[in-house]
Amino acid sequence: MWAASCLASCCAACACDACRTVVSSISRRSARIAYCGLFALSLIVSWILREVAAPLMEKLPWINHFHKTPDREWFETDAVLRVSLGNFVFFSILSVMMIGVKTQKDPRDGIHHGGWMMKVICWFILVILMFFVPNEVISFYESMSKFGAGFFLLVQVVLLLDFVHGWNDTWVGYDEQFWYAALLGVSLVCYLATFVFSGLLFHWFTPSGHDCGLNTFFIVMTLIFVFVFAVVVLHPAVGGSILPASVISFYCMYLCYSGLASEPRDYECNGLHKHSKAVSTGTMTIGLLTTVLSVVYSAVRAGSSTTLLSPPDSPRAGKPLLPLDGKAEEKEEKEQKKPVTYSYAFFHIIFSLASMYSAMLLTGWSTSVGESGKLVDVGWPSVWVRVVTSWATAGLFIWSVVAPILFPDLREGDRRVHSQSLELKSFYTQIVNVLRDSTEQSIIPGLPDDLALRCLAKLSHGHHGALECVSRGWRDLLRSPDYSCFKSRNGWSGTWLFVLTEQSKNQWVAYDPEADRWHPLPRTRAVQDGWHHSGFACVCVSNCLLVIGGCYAPSVSSFPHQKPVVTGDVMRFDPFKKEWRMVASMGTPRTHFACCAVSGKVYVAGGRNLTHSRGITSAEVYDPVADRWEELPAMPRPQMDCSGLSYRGSFHVLSDQVGFAEQSFSEVFNPLEMSWSTVEDIWPFSRAMQFAVQVMKNDRVYTIVDWGESLIKTRDTDEGEWYNVGSVPSVVLANHPRELEAFGYGFAALRDELFVIGGKVLKWEESGAGRFDIVRLSVVRVCNPLDRPLNWRETKPMCIPAGGSIIGCASLEESSLP
Repeated sequence: MWAASCLASCCAACACDACRTVVSSISRRSARIAYCGLFALSLIVSWILREVAAPLMEKLPWINHFHKTPDREWFETDAVLRVSLGNFVFFSILSVMMIGVKTQKDPRDGIHHGGWMMKVICWFILVILMFFVPNEVISFYESMSKFGAGFFLLVQVVLLLDFVHGWNDTWVGYDEQFWYAALLGVSLVCYLATFVFSGLLFHWFTPSGHDCGLNTFFIVMTLIFVFVFAVVVLHPAVGGSILPASVISFYCMYLCYSGLASEPRDYECNGLHKHSKAVSTGTMTIGLLTTVLSVVYSAVRAGSSTTLLSPPDSPRAGKPLLPLDGKAEEKEEKEQKKPVTYSYAFFHIIFSLASMYSAMLLTGWSTSVGESGKLVDVGWPSVWVRVVTSWATAGLFIWSVVAPILFPDLREGDRRVHSQSLELKSFYTQIVNVLRDSTEQSIIPGLPDDLALRCLAKLSHGHHGALECVSRGWRDLLRSPDYSCFKSRNGWSGTWLFVLTEQSKNQWVAYDPEADRWHPLPRTRAVQDGWHHSGFACVCVSNCLLVIGGCYAPSVSSFPHQKPVVTGDVMRFDPFKKEWRMVASMGTPRTHFACCAVSGKVYVAGGRNLTHSRGITSAEVYDPVADRWEELPAMPRPQMDCSGLSYRGSFHVLSDQVGFAEQSFSEVFNPLEMSWSTVEDIWPFSRAMQFAVQVMKNDRVYTIVDWGESLIKTRDTDEGEWYNVGSVPSVVLANHPRELEAFGYGFAALRDELFVIGGKVLKWEESGAGRFDIVRLSVVRVCNPLDRPLNWRETKPMCIPAGGSIIGCASLEESSLP
């Protein structure tokens, strides 16, 4: 007896020591996980008491005060509700206590992160006290739990929406055919499962011989939502993805099923659970697992860079993510003076709602206890809670994809659930942002944050899709305006090739050679919808792309005839912010003019417009830093349909009308002397020039003479002579017997290599004379012009919508800004 007593004492002491060890090991970073562990403990206690507490509760007179002792199921339900109420009271008290906590200096911050032994004891006492409250209180809590559980279902909806949109963004960000195929495959599986599930619902819940109009309405309404999702995301104005629509469709059908399964067991249209009072173990297990995962996700991901829950001085609310002044935050700042990274009050509200929802799951939504002592089966309140949740899911998803179209100001960031009112926006932002990474963790473990930020900022934009898949913290950082500002201040734009092709509807694409990826840029605006842009000049200066002047004309002929619009507008694409904006316009609208960048400024001359159809003599210069155009001395002769070249610090205006005696010259502007001179044309063109002359390092000049052979020529600057270095290779098409010569392609120099981009070929038919198809190419071929013979390789082809003739091409090589 003495030995048994000693053994029991030792076991109790060991258990206490183990608890103290676990509690003492809980740090600030692991506090949220500890709360999840406490919540999981409440589920375990509820499950155990649900199985073993009924005989004990039958002996408690303030619980079993009925004339006739209720069934065992009644006591099982009552035990779960009492534990859930204790859990709810515990987290609600913490939530009220944490209202208004803004900095870690607040004493309540220590209560939130510490005192775990005392909190566990208080939780245990509260749970025990709930077994001494009267049944009326438990009955009232049961009624409120149905609505609290419904609200938690909405939280799960927002989590699901955030997850599927992030899932879609991740796979699309890979920009590879395999992931597009995987995206399509998962979408088809989800849709197939949705329609099969709907067929089973019709079979189970609309039995023949009964009037089941309400059940039919629920199922048909869900199917209507499924079709609406597909129509909305596939609409051209939305341009969404089918993956989120398919996943949300399946989830809505599941909610419809769970609602129909909650109908009373004696309801004639409930053919699945008719006359059954047992709670499905599988349903309960799935529900509890979903609840635990949702709560864990909520706790671990609490905190965000934009959360409305963070106070104004929180680093998530207003503190720059990057040290723009070049100085790291002072290390001697005391830890307790730092602002909190997320709302502690809202954090505990999530656990309070989860307590209600877990009670509903453990009792199968059959938790109605009253004075009669009878267990009321699953009823209509549970049905409507789940059905309305399904409708709310549909509404939130539709709004998440339509809001950026209806309200363009909401386009920034990824397409998430947007709000129609300030209250809904606040609700969504609070839910989603409380789930994200905390600033407490390092950007790159083992490196100081300032060094890690510089490492990420130095990487090319082309790697952003992969980097954003690493973590939410990295994704928020890369999409923050402070990140782009930091790259801009250091001139870290990366190396880019910008291309505009025919039939692209004014949408440029950009190639990043470092990542070997093509990226579609935001669409530029046109004078009118359906009008295409041509005759413009494009040039890269100050780490930005400028699209200057040109004319807009209808893509198809119209009646009555509409004249083209010649413009002097200048659009600037900022690769740091990834957006277009209008800058200062030219003084003279012009199209088909000469343009190039010399010493950081943009020079334009010549061209034509509706007033000067035979050429313009005026010239202008643009300062991108001051955003200002200035008039230059006029050229001696008007030039139209001309091209510009920056060569040895001078601005050369090259005439396209080669072959005419009066056009066998070039106009050259010297920026230092601010004067024009006329020189004999030294550029070897045999017809109207299609390709720009490319000047590479050490004044190496290359061009293509496109007269059937596509010869590449270079100029010996010492002797002033041109000679051939090779030719553009022919195109080989599948299922075509011979090689074809391309035309209409682009020519650019980038990183000491020559790029031949896109173009078209005429695919002749074997049968029938003179019959052919025009094939638009998206292939990109590259060579090093110093290699002999030229060794051509293919890079990644242009992305949709690029392909065909090139109407705009400019290369940007990173330059450090002062």
